[in-house]
Amino acid sequence: MFGDSLTKKTRPRAIAIFVVGFWILDVANNMLQGPCRALLQNAQRQRLLLLLHGRGKRPRLRSRLLQRPP
Repeated sequence: MFGDSLTKKTRPRAIAIFVVGFWILDVANNMLQGPCRALLQNAQRQRLLLLLHGRGKRPRLRSRLLQRPP
């Protein structure tokens, strides 16, 4: 009633095209994720620098926040 009929022949070419197309989309997504992540991290760091730029009352806190993790 629901789903594919078990009496019909499978279509291996269509399955292969689907798998390859999905793999290409996955690779493209992963290639785009790296630069976007770096861009967001850079924007977040710039925002933090702008927030801390005019506040000279706590220089020790500023230097601790701006330290890069090892």
